[in-house]
Amino acid sequence: MLVLFQLIAMYQKSKITLHYNKLNKPNREFIENSNIKNMAFRPWIFAITPFIQCLIYLIWESLAKIFGKWNFDREIIIAEDGGTMGIDWYVDQDGVGRPHFKEGEKPKPILILVPGLNGGSYCMYTHALAKVAQLRGFKCGTMLFRCTPTLPITSVKLTCSTSWEDIDEVVDYVNNKYVIDPLTKEKRVRFYGYGTSLGAQLLGLYLCHTKRRCPFDAASLFSPPYDIIQGWHKFYNGSFPYYAYLIGQFLS
Repeated sequence: MLVLFQLIAMYQKSKITLHYNKLNKPNREFIENSNIKNMAFRPWIFAITPFIQCLIYLIWESLAKIFGKWNFDREIIIAEDGGTMGIDWYVDQDGVGRPHFKEGEKPKPILILVPGLNGGSYCMYTHALAKVAQLRGFKCGTMLFRCTPTLPITSVKLTCSTSWEDIDEVVDYVNNKYVIDPLTKEKRVRFYGYGTSLGAQLLGLYLCHTKRRCPFDAASLFSPPYDIIQGWHKFYNGSFPYYAYLIGQFLS
């Protein structure tokens, strides 16, 4: 059986297809000078189909919530309309959560993680990146949407696939409080954004609407849903119709 799974995984191995604007110099140089153009995806032999991958991920994430040692410093942000959002800052080994600045100490670049549909700080796809980023010297924080579990609902507005204005408010909050020096009014630390799934879509909309006003030095979008209509049909009528139910149970 293991040999069969191994053969299936090898058969499914495929090279990554890259779509980018070749006239864009940063994109072109990144593709030409990195190894990404040679990378290939091969599924794990015990998760050779999307359904099994999803199931294992849900189990793994549930176990991580129970046994994982994740410490956060939660900062609540009140939107202009009274809605409650926030940021869960990862607590470093020195016990410090939200960004801080000491004289003579090099400030850590700030990375804001925008999670997917289920939201919150316990998503493995954002946590895995945060662990690596922390080792590289980043100060990481996960954005908390309206109606995120454990956050109070204090406005009639809910988070949806077009709520880019909420990203705007949170990014402005962090930029004004931590990125910009209150005395010199100059930028004192690098600032980055990373979105996954629904978070990637919202972050992308934010980038499109704010353009040059955006304070990020760079931003990355991972697996954004490009076709919402097709995704909606797949979500509710696909091969695993109980996925929406499970997500609803988790959010409740």
